Amino acid sequence: MKKYLVLLVLILQGCAMGPIYKDAPPVDNEKALIYLMRGDIHYGGGYATSFRINDSKVVELYDNGYSWIHLTPGTYKFSAGGERLSVKIEPGETYYIELHQEVKSVSSGVISQKNILQSYDKQKIYE
Repeated sequence: MKKYLVLLVLILQGCAMGPIYKDAPPVDNEKALIYLMRGDIHYGGGYATSFRINDSKVVELYDNGYSWIHLTPGTYKFSAGGERLSVKIEPGETYYIELHQEVKSVSSGVISQKNILQSYDKQKIYE
């Protein structure tokens, strides 16, 4: 029984890890590169999160997962984890859109969580 428990833990650890980072293919000057990222989600972390652009599903991501897409210029509505974000996309630029979760413990012992969908600049991502 003990070896099954060890095997289960190893499998679950493998599921919780995101892919190893690889640069996306270069984008031409007429489009923009958008990275879609999911940080660590404490509540609901065992399930994939659907990322949508203008209400069309683009990708499902697990904790610490990422994907990318090339988009033509325009204003797009991104959504994931029940949150929405509108971003104006410019040609030749790179954008980083991440879903993460803030978890707070209140003095009464109650834990609150809030999903946040946010756009970051390149410098903040590398920090």
